[in-house]
Amino acid sequence: MEIIETKKDISSCMDVNFNCAWRQKYGKRCKVHGNLGKIQEALNQQLKSYSIYKILFEDSN
Repeated sequence: MEIIETKKDISSCMDVNFNCAWRQKYGKRCKVHGNLGKIQEALNQQLKSYSIYKILFEDSN
């Protein structure tokens, strides 16, 4: 994925420079952000487990 895209966040709010209205109002991250962070980490780990070779030549079943 990094070869195809340099930015791979599942939501713009995962970007440290994102201007979040919730965070500005309440001074903390919302529960959605926390859960998206967990999903993002799982996605990152899954993507790291694949190589170009595996994607091109191995059966996906």
